[in-house]
Amino acid sequence: MAERFASRTRDGWAAHFWGSDACVSPVLGLHEAAAHEHMTARQTYLIDGKALHPAPAPRFSRTPAFAAGAADFSSRDAVLEAWREDPVKR
Repeated sequence: MAERFASRTRDGWAAHFWGSDACVSPVLGLHEAAAHEHMTARQTYLIDGKALHPAPAPRFSRTPAFAAGAADFSSRDAVLEAWREDPVKR
């Protein structure tokens, strides 16, 4: 099986199965997934100027979620302080 899978690229397999009823989907990298038309239409990923990260989920119409933004991972204290902050106040 490994030899057979190695006979095509990821995109080659995706093209081979496109339009069929087979349940096949390529594994995308983070930036590829964020640029995919399905994900952009649903605003699944956010860019806060510094980093790409998933949008808050689940999303309800009457109780909107807030994106916390990228955390400062420069030190242990910075990470702990980010966890202590109220994301609604950001």
